[in-house]
Amino acid sequence: MTKLTALIIVFIALSSYTTPTSAHLRIRDPPTRRSPESSYYNQHKCISNNLASPVGFQGKFPYPCRGFARGPALKTWTAGQQIKVEIDPNANHHGGHCELAISYDEKNFAVIYQAFDRCLANCVTGNRAGCTITATLPASLPASKNAILAWSWIAREGNREYFHGCSDIEIKTTKKAKRAAKKGYTGKKMLVANYPGYPTIFEFNNTYNGAELYKRQPSITIAPSKNEKAAKITASAGGCPLPAFDMGDVSKLPKKLPVPNTPCKGNEPARCLHPEDPGLNGLLFIACDGTSWQQGSLSGGLKCVETEKGMMGYSLSAGDLKDDNNYN
Repeated sequence: MTKLTALIIVFIALSSYTTPTSAHLRIRDPPTRRSPESSYYNQHKCISNNLASPVGFQGKFPYPCRGFARGPALKTWTAGQQIKVEIDPNANHHGGHCELAISYDEKNFAVIYQAFDRCLANCVTGNRAGCTITATLPASLPASKNAILAWSWIAREGNREYFHGCSDIEIKTTKKAKRAAKKGYTGKKMLVANYPGYPTIFEFNNTYNGAELYKRQPSITIAPSKNEKAAKITASAGGCPLPAFDMGDVSKLPKKLPVPNTPCKGNEPARCLHPEDPGLNGLLFIACDGTSWQQGSLSGGLKCVETEKGMMGYSLSAGDLKDDNNYN
């Protein structure tokens, strides 16, 4: 497959979605925000129907944490211990790249685990081991009752999407590790890709998998606030809104479209080639592959919609999401 035909946009939704929750992979344990596995979210009747969909699906669920409000810590771990993260199986697309990261402020996510090419390739129904990521929490992670575990996955093949979710956790530390933890934890910044304003990783082949983008990520140091207080819990029976992606001001986009095969930086807005007719067949968009601008087509059943930070593919079969709460 050539780059032209393989090029699917930075931000796209599967045309085959009928029930969004049945689409791909999601964290099962530790329960993410609005997880059906959480007694807390069930008690407050705030369960998401779309946890297995990519961030940005149908213009909803923005990065980070799908736009969901912070909830209580649903898992307690000790820095230095081995942890297991269980994934709910579905379409695994023969694996891909995945990361686990920790944050204390929901802005800076430092990586604690990476796997490339075949991450979750064996995650199928009945294979619990293939759906489990085993990692070690760095001993230098500072203690916090308000820590966040973030998960990301970019599939090896298929539409170019970014799967991501957040679990609220508590991290404890041992007396032995407290001195090291005072300096905070330093790790690679979690990569965001296939999402407006960020670079694209295309379908993998024998010579390309986009892993160099992970290698280029800077190192960051994370630590809780010195005056950390208990996180404000806003998820409740009356507060389960449908988070929307900020479309921005489309009028700020350049009037002229990029020229194919000219240089680009990777995070420049992808554009619809026919904004006046977003459902037109054929070449529908132009996007940066990290080096140069390339033209490409959307999958059948998608229309091209522009935002200030990049275009997105809307699934015609899924329609506009008006609600995301399983209890409504």
